[in-house]
Order: sequence, then structure tokens, then C-alpha cells
Amino acid sequence: MKKKIFFVAHSYHRKTKSYLFLSSYLEEFFDVDVFFDDSWTTGKAFDYASKVSESYFACVFFQMIPSREVLNSLKCRNHIFFPMYDFSFKWDYSKWLEYRDVKIFSFSKTLFDKLTSLGFNCEYARYFIEPRVSEPGDENGVFFWQRADNIDLKTVMTLFEGRRANIHVHRSPDPGSSPYEPTDDEKKKYSMTFSEWFDDPEDMRKVAESKAFYISPRMYEGIGMGFLGAMAMGKIVVANNAPTMNEYIVDSQNGFLRDFSNPKPIPSDFDIAAMRRRVIAFAKEGYERWLKDRKKIVDFINADSKPMKDPPLLERVRRALFLNKPLRMKLGRRRYLYIFGVAIIKKREE
Repeated sequence: MKKKIFFVAHSYHRKTKSYLFLSSYLEEFFDVDVFFDDSWTTGKAFDYASKVSESYFACVFFQMIPSREVLNSLKCRNHIFFPMYDFSFKWDYSKWLEYRDVKIFSFSKTLFDKLTSLGFNCEYARYFIEPRVSEPGDENGVFFWQRADNIDLKTVMTLFEGRRANIHVHRSPDPGSSPYEPTDDEKKKYSMTFSEWFDDPEDMRKVAESKAFYISPRMYEGIGMGFLGAMAMGKIVVANNAPTMNEYIVDSQNGFLRDFSNPKPIPSDFDIAAMRRRVIAFAKEGYERWLKDRKKIVDFINADSKPMKDPPLLERVRRALFLNKPLRMKLGRRRYLYIFGVAIIKKREE
């Protein structure tokens, strides 16, 4: 008889289906009950206490995790948190400390490195989507999912200055976002076409596979299902230079990384076919590695919790603020003191 798992995800995932890769895999080993936390829309707290019984072997929290007070009230004590980088990268040390006894499984190497340096019980695997290599598509074709206000059509048009581009705009913004409306001249210049939300993801895939380029639509990603799906098709992804995109893309090798807050155009002349071959090879190799690494998830759920390690004091403080500049100081006539890169006593020029 399979052990029972309580699995809860953000209710927006009902629409995106981005939780399914994990819950479906866990169903091979556990009896999984899936729930959705819709407190962000209803304003009413999700009732964990009435849903989590003693019959559950483990509680899996995908993206969202309740407060320490709620966790303490649950009859099941085996808690595994799958944080999304875009949702939690701004959490400070005190926030993370609420979950010092929670097992944390990260799909972001950046987040994993930070948490392990702080002593958390953390595991990591890099997720890949099974490659379904499509035809190269229109070499001037660009697929752009308009999701967030800080990445809009003006960003995309800047990225493709100096080269011909036929832009398809998928209009399905995230909650609270409103898409930029292009002018008639812009629509004509970039031969724009449009679509709305597809009930069947396969329909959206067919549109994306007809283009050579895919614009990663967000400044940060939790995992990055959209751009990973594009890479699995052999598409050239243009993304903001931030996690998790820059954990997969090497600029000018298997895609392009740009600062989307101040975008610069991608090259007007490069070997599209050669880059596409590199993307396909990367996606295939990554997927084979994922099929092996994902077994860590089951082992991690079954494993006993470990006490949080306690790093040295200075390292603990430095890492807690998620900064990379150590304390620098010198006593004597030429004394100076820098704390996390801030000059308390400024260093004199030699």
C-alpha cells in the first residue's frame, strides 16, 4: 500500500498546470491528494488543519507554504517545501528561519546555493522538459507571451532592432498585469499576429514551434516551464539575465541573455542553425540527467529530517543578507572598515 502525500499548490497552477510534472511523478510512488490554496484571491486562509490528517506520511508544499504556527498545528510532521525562485528570492533570513526544520527541494541552483550556505536541509535537481524537436520554423518568427508589465512589446521590439522580425503576441497576462497595446504602425512593421489563452497547451505549442525565437516573458522564474518548453523544441530563447534563465542559458551559445530593464538588441547576423543544434543537444542531455536526478525527490521525501547546520557567525550574517561582499577592515594609521560593501570608515587612496 502506497504512503499518502498531502500536496498543495498555488491555485493559479490550476490554469498553468505547472505543478503536474511533480504531482504526476510522485503518484508513481505515493498516493497523492492534490489541493489548491486560493487564499490570494479569496482573502480567506486555506484550512490546512482540517485537511491534513494523521494518515498522511508527508506534506508537500509547492511554491506556497503556510506560517510556522500553521505547520506546528499539523498532525503530519514530515514537511517538504518546493520554493519557486521568483516567489521567494526576496525573503530575508528571518523569513527563511521559520522553516529551519523543513526539508527544502530547490529547482534553482542559485537558491539552493544560498540555502545550503545558511545550513538548511536542502536538495537540488535541474528540471528539463522531454525534447520534442520541431521544425526550425520561420527564422524571423518571434513568439512572445505577454505576461508581465515590466516585459512588454516595447522590450521585444528593442531586442530585434536591426533585424527583421515577425512577432506573434500571446495575450494572456498574469493577474494584475495589463498588456501594452501596439500602434498600427508597430503592428505593420513587425507583421504582428495575436492569440489568447489556449485551453489545450498543444495549441499554444503549435504556434510557438512555427517561430525560431522565443522570448522568456518574466524577469525571474520559479522553474521556467515556458522557456524550458521552447528549448525542448529547439527554439532560440532570449531571456532576462537572471535566475532561473541564466542557470540554463549561456549567452550567445544556446540562447541570448539581456538586461530586460535596459535591453540591447541581439546580434543581427549569427548562425541560427548552429545555435539551434546546440540548444537541441543541451535539452536532450539535460533531460536524460533529469530522469536520473528526479529520484532524489522521492528519497528526500522518505528521508528523516536533519537539524539545521550552524555556519560561523560572520558567514551566517553575510549569507543571511544574501550578499557576496565580506567584511573588510584594517586597524592602525590607514584604518578602514567596510561592512557588506558599505564604507563605514572609507579606505584612503595609497
